[in-house]
Amino acid sequence: MKKIHFHIGFEKTGSKSIQNFCARNSKALQERGIYYLDDVYNGLVFASTHWPIAAAYADLPSLVPPSKKLDAQEATNLIVEVANNTSCDTLLFSAEPFSSVLTSAKKIVAMKKA
Repeated sequence: MKKIHFHIGFEKTGSKSIQNFCARNSKALQERGIYYLDDVYNGLVFASTHWPIAAAYADLPSLVPPSKKLDAQEATNLIVEVANNTSCDTLLFSAEPFSSVLTSAKKIVAMKKA
């Protein structure tokens, strides 16, 4: 079974630096069994961050333009695809909106179950 970690850094706390570091060092992370999702799965990635995942489960539908928004099931399917296509045991996702737009317990539980 693979592990999935969500870095839920708050806005203006250096999260983008962590995301850029992980993106630049993705090969080194993979050598250590950690897959930091890159732009191969562009529906889940935007500028080295994974806010489309948070947006798929968000309480704020206006966060993403409708033409770019994934629904929760589509995001889940892509995450499963990522997990199945990497030999890494751990997947790492990072996005500030995990802390700011997933504000209801119902939405957080839905993402966890997915």
